[in-house]
Amino acid sequence: QTTVDNNGFYFFDDVAMGTVSVRAIALAGPDGGLATGSLAYGGEVASVNVRFVGTGSITGSVRSGGAPVPFASVRLTTRNASGRSFSATTQTNGQGGYAFAEVPVGDVSVIAVQAGTQLAGAASGAITAAGGTIDLLVNLQASGAFRARVLRETTNAPAANMGVEVVGAARRFGTTAGDGTLRFPDLPMGSYQLIVTNPL
Repeated sequence: QTTVDNNGFYFFDDVAMGTVSVRAIALAGPDGGLATGSLAYGGEVASVNVRFVGTGSITGSVRSGGAPVPFASVRLTTRNASGRSFSATTQTNGQGGYAFAEVPVGDVSVIAVQAGTQLAGAASGAITAAGGTIDLLVNLQASGAFRARVLRETTNAPAANMGVEVVGAARRFGTTAGDGTLRFPDLPMGSYQLIVTNPL
């Protein structure tokens, strides 16, 4: 490992013959580059020039059923030619928008998760050149609501204040209302089991 001089040059001594790979990374920020070369005989000096891939930016929004989703968590992962992994996280603003600056050129993927409901969605794309910007719209997965009414077996009277658990594609807890009803909104599509328990 070494550091380039003020002119961007570097040097390694006593390198074994054969194929060599050189990875360079910026001291600040995620930029970097990767290059390969070879040494065929003793005493050879090979020139391996490394070009940074460059960085761009990502803007986008998170929506659920067409409506913006504020304060959702957004995670970014990338795959680029520098061989250096890069990830970042942020949160959508009050209008459901988000942004990432200084993202290495290459393939990118974002995953958004809504706080509370845990509904998720993903989008992907590619930054093709240094200084480029792409916009990624993330649509959260489809959801529905679970509604029911719990009645006592012997009297058919509403069973109020029962402990309720919904288990399936998501897991939620709650209690029945005074009239025995229950409702769980914003559940991912799928099969569910309803478990009712008497806390007394």
